[in-house]
Amino acid sequence: MPALDPAWNRAVSFIAALVALTDDVVVVGLNTTEHPDGDYYVQLCQEDDGDLTVEAVSNTYLEIPLDDSAISHLHSLVFNDPIPDEMPNYFQYVLAGDTSPAQIAQLLVRTLELVYGATPEMQFQLAPHNLVESLLRGEFGDHLAYNRNRTESQRARRYMGLRFDRDLNPL
Repeated sequence: MPALDPAWNRAVSFIAALVALTDDVVVVGLNTTEHPDGDYYVQLCQEDDGDLTVEAVSNTYLEIPLDDSAISHLHSLVFNDPIPDEMPNYFQYVLAGDTSPAQIAQLLVRTLELVYGATPEMQFQLAPHNLVESLLRGEFGDHLAYNRNRTESQRARRYMGLRFDRDLNPL
């Protein structure tokens, strides 16, 4: 798959910081003229073992359903089809040791671009809000402690996309 347009670099870096610093959920919503409230979104949930569940909104939650091309892009990005009454969105599981925050951020952005028509100039909604605000202010303080199971140096290496076995399975 071709590299993302360099115009996405800042968004990818910011989303990678969110992924690295949270131990819960990251949501990236897309605001469009047709959907000013951000109907299109991708999200990830960090599971207790550090693995990730990555989701892309499905027709279950959309007023205008995705077309065949959009669904084909989801499949090319290795998303699974929704499972009724269990997993309502398109989803994929990512093992913590197989990725970095930057790779996850690129997947989220690529999904928004290919599936939902996002461009770098659009406005996005990001969550968790308190972490977003902290990053925008350049204040990291207590927010670096989101994942209390890791040491400060482990969180810093994770933020930089560096992985060591002891970081993935802390004692």
